[in-house]
Amino acid sequence: MMYEGPRRSAAVRVATPESRERRRELTGLLNGRELANGRLERAVELLDKAGSRGWTLRLAERHLERAPAQLEGCSLDGGVASDLRDVAMSVTSRDF
Repeated sequence: MMYEGPRRSAAVRVATPESRERRRELTGLLNGRELANGRLERAVELLDKAGSRGWTLRLAERHLERAPAQLEGCSLDGGVASDLRDVAMSVTSRDF
């Protein structure tokens, strides 16, 4: 599995603010090389220890709270806004 670019910067900054050493390790693990031979497991371990899953879930909840108002502000035909809201609720209610 190859990890690609910009998404990693937020996760690294948020996940490891207290430890420059861990931040460097995580950045190195996610630095465009294949995540094999234990590299993926170590990256997940570092992110989990730093609470990145909780941070990500809180961020998703904030976006989901704001989404209905944004949809209402769009000029969409018929039930498109309603369909998009239903899809968003379905996707975000799944347990990963």
